[in-house]
Amino acid sequence: MRRCVPLAIIRASRSVRPCRSVKNRQQLKKLLGAVPISVCAIISLAALCGCTSQPSSSTGSHPSDVSISLPEFSGPWAGDLTYAFRKASSDFERNALSDGTISEAEFAEVENRFITCLRAGGLTTAGINPGGSLEFGFPPEMGPDKANRISDNCSASSGYDTVGSLYFAMRRNPQNLDEAKIAAACLGRKGVVPRGYDASDYKRDVPTMAFPFSDPDEGREALEACSADPLGLLPKKLSARTSPPTGS
Repeated sequence: MRRCVPLAIIRASRSVRPCRSVKNRQQLKKLLGAVPISVCAIISLAALCGCTSQPSSSTGSHPSDVSISLPEFSGPWAGDLTYAFRKASSDFERNALSDGTISEAEFAEVENRFITCLRAGGLTTAGINPGGSLEFGFPPEMGPDKANRISDNCSASSGYDTVGSLYFAMRRNPQNLDEAKIAAACLGRKGVVPRGYDASDYKRDVPTMAFPFSDPDEGREALEACSADPLGLLPKKLSARTSPPTGS
């Protein structure tokens, strides 16, 4: 089963390819919060949508030496939690996921690991923003391809791919509602699309990024906001927890 979900990742590239886009020259923006596990997508600066394959019950565990048994998850995010648990490569990740919720403390540990790894790899960042966005830069000699590889590796090794993505996904859409419906409704509330704009329109417009915005600039801003927080549930300001880690 495949379903459309709002994707909010913007990565650096010198050319237009799936899942990559240029933001200024050295500044990258990675919106992690709306990213479920196993994402494929076409991205633009507005941060849009991809498709995820729902986990199968026959899928084996990703790591070869799982020391924590797979829990029987329940609720609207059970399938995603099961997939993340199987994908997890450390007991830290599996412990964080095992009770079906991700606490502030557990996410803070993931965040610290992720940002520390980025900085150790030569990337600069001020930390995580509300909704899970992250802006970071890289030296000119590094280039966007290497910066993307460092970011991907850090995202995986820190647990951001599993624990971090679900932390934000579950907060922005607690009931795991249809993403196309809530995104289209959000754009409608912001007044950037015609009346009657619905989920089918949104699914049609996502692949080409050809949204019928009355004002392109306002539309892009609304699209980014609706991708990060379609239901308006996330806090506007960071808590003390999300103060940028100092790294090491």
